[in-house]
Amino acid sequence: MIVVGTAGHIDHGKTTLIRTLTGIETDRLKEEQQRGISIELGFAYLDLQDGSRVGLIDVPGHERFVHHMIAGATGVDLVLLVVAADEGVMPQTREHVAICELLGMKRGIVVLSKVDLVEADWLELVRDDIRQYLDGTFLAQAPMLTFSSVFSAADLESFRGRLYQEIQSQVKQVEKAAVRRPFMMPVDRVFTIKGFGTVVTGTVQSGEVKVGDTVEVLPGGVQTKVRRLEIHGRPAEESRAGTRTAANLPDVEKLDIERGNVLVAPGAVTPVSRLTVSLKALPSLQGELKEQFKVLFHTGSAMTEASVRLLDRPRLSGGVRALASIRLSSPLAVLPGNRYVVRGFTTMADYGKTIGGGQILWPDSVKASEPTVAMLNRLEEGSAADRLEALAWLGGYGGVSKRMLPYLTPTPGEEIEPVLAGGGGEAVVRLESGSDERLLHGTFYKEMTQRVVEVLREFHTANPRKRGMAREELKSRMPAFLDRGVVQAVLGRLERDGRLAGDEVLVALASFRPKLDDRFVELLARTDSLLASGGLSPLLRDALMDELSVDERMMGELLTNLVESGKVTRVSSDYFLHTSVLDDARQRLVAFMTSKGVVSTQDLKDLFGLSRKYLIPLIEHFDAAKLTVRVGTLERKLRGI
Repeated sequence: MIVVGTAGHIDHGKTTLIRTLTGIETDRLKEEQQRGISIELGFAYLDLQDGSRVGLIDVPGHERFVHHMIAGATGVDLVLLVVAADEGVMPQTREHVAICELLGMKRGIVVLSKVDLVEADWLELVRDDIRQYLDGTFLAQAPMLTFSSVFSAADLESFRGRLYQEIQSQVKQVEKAAVRRPFMMPVDRVFTIKGFGTVVTGTVQSGEVKVGDTVEVLPGGVQTKVRRLEIHGRPAEESRAGTRTAANLPDVEKLDIERGNVLVAPGAVTPVSRLTVSLKALPSLQGELKEQFKVLFHTGSAMTEASVRLLDRPRLSGGVRALASIRLSSPLAVLPGNRYVVRGFTTMADYGKTIGGGQILWPDSVKASEPTVAMLNRLEEGSAADRLEALAWLGGYGGVSKRMLPYLTPTPGEEIEPVLAGGGGEAVVRLESGSDERLLHGTFYKEMTQRVVEVLREFHTANPRKRGMAREELKSRMPAFLDRGVVQAVLGRLERDGRLAGDEVLVALASFRPKLDDRFVELLARTDSLLASGGLSPLLRDALMDELSVDERMMGELLTNLVESGKVTRVSSDYFLHTSVLDDARQRLVAFMTSKGVVSTQDLKDLFGLSRKYLIPLIEHFDAAKLTVRVGTLERKLRGI
């Protein structure tokens, strides 16, 4: 469904226009009807001649309620700019048009209202004035229709026919937001219906929602199921991006949700307090804004105070675009790519308080380096490949998850996938990370690779006889800020590329070969022989050192070499068994316990003929290997029996 919104100065006839077209009174509040002005958002719908239905949002025109107007304008596909013929372009006409442009609107129709109050020659002057004002805006080529609430039936039918025709024509050109993004719907109205409970309305900003889906209310975090969906009075099983929707949330109290909250797919979005954005100042901005300044920040239906810090220039003047970091006073749930508006605290002559706005680029703050500024510009204006590279850069040494791309960018998947299928180019390195992929910028991958090679080279120099370095030790030698999962993924990529070699425990440079001198080879053979001949009660570590006349370091290297080669198994810190001996003991134990069932420590002592010095670490080794399990205090059985 297409959503059409009104815009324009107070008392220019927006509500009257909708009431005349639909018969629906959008001023629901008693105060609105008494004062004759719109305070809250109003909602209606319009059935076109082709049978399609469009949603209508009537926004307040008073300067005090511009924050309501922004909430209603979010998600609007087509704007009806209403200008009264007897007054022409007024302050909120200008501010509303500016806000519509900042929110990314591209299409609209100008309705010149109250034409019955002016003469024909004055009407032409007003037309020219409006055209001149709209020149250079998104409404420069918009059709302009005349309207009066006192039109005759024939004139009203003629106006209605032409308006519907223009709406249908522009509707065909509307490109809806991609469904592939996470579901998000800013809440702009909350009420209760007897027998149903809490109902919220809004325009689905991205993704889709179905009856029965679980949704999360942010920033509060309450989760609930959608019992019913309605699209302008019609029950629906699902609603998609760009559709005006009412959702029944029976398990949420009305007091627990308010305008400015957001419905999202659970876990898809996390409220943030810092954002990086592009910021376009309106040409009407008076003076210059310094590097840091305070604003009211509007996005979706939410509003909060915020602090702005410019990233690429010391000051901001009218009509200039900048990159900025935003610190929000309250966390908000947003999607990168969402539009926003910032307003000041002082009304500018003939223009309201709107300062500017733009697009949310990154859901965090960044350091204002020259490369980062360049990447942010590419993220907003570049190709799919540019945007992918920019995202990888902004992800830093942790990169970005491929699974998170629909959240991080509005770029359609059909544009991203060919870039990924091509390998991402040299700028983006794809790393396997469990069931997901990490996309790491080539610069950070190169730095991490250099660090890995450097650490391994130092290790090989200091330990020329060792086959490699323990993977966990290598990870611990990397900078603390690096994600361990990413380090593991980098190691995997280097192994696949043939630059590293190793197994589940050790890793080494592919070009490295252990250097075993004659004396070490001799000692290795003697150690292997001593352990093999010792059976289940061989010389312990200290006794081995005395027998071989070696120091602690050399003994450690000899035992490590034998363990890594699989010839010897470490039972405890000083008890090592030849693997062939341990395998034989395992077979004897399984056969014994299969026939006996539960056995005591004394039974095992008799089986192996060992003293407690050897027996206890041996049976604890089998416990740790999940072969046996303790029963009571002193008895054991085979695990699983």
